[in-house]
Amino acid sequence: HTLQKMQQQYIKRNARQAGEERLEEYEQENKDRLRKAFFRDITFRKDIPVQVPDITYCNTNYAYRFQAGWFQTAVIKVDGIHEQTEKNKAYIENKVVHELEQNLKECYDWNYLFREGIYYLILNYPQEGQEIQATMMKILENLVLQQNVIRDFQVTIGLGEASAFSEVFMKGYKAAKWAVDQRLVLGTNRVIQGQE
Repeated sequence: HTLQKMQQQYIKRNARQAGEERLEEYEQENKDRLRKAFFRDITFRKDIPVQVPDITYCNTNYAYRFQAGWFQTAVIKVDGIHEQTEKNKAYIENKVVHELEQNLKECYDWNYLFREGIYYLILNYPQEGQEIQATMMKILENLVLQQNVIRDFQVTIGLGEASAFSEVFMKGYKAAKWAVDQRLVLGTNRVIQGQE
């Protein structure tokens, strides 16, 4: 009889833990959706916002962890996988995200969107001590290694200018996108600093 009680308690405890884990996963998924929705709206807007949200508003309403420091946009363009299978596209996307997660740990916060073969990034990092161009170069070097796995794989990273929080949304991705477009002239497999 005691063993049955213990078994029932064990089953209840496991069910409760599983429910709590599902709730945590659901909350994280909601946070991720909120973050992506805000980022998508700001990134792909057609007009300049009348009022740029402040850091506190973004952190409170969209689950960001922005802090005072530099904000910078970046664009990663992957070429040469258009003829590859969906499996290879998924592999490359996982590899890009893995490299970002591994190398952007010094950032206060960052986020990305993938759209039409381009990764759009927003980076928030301290004003001192973070060499974002060197970090992006390291990401590029690790991604270029994929040429050994996927034929014709090429990658270019374009960087926008580091600026204050409110300015990054006004400038958008013009400089970073311009930099990536320069790959047609300068070549791929490089980090290119954008110009306003």
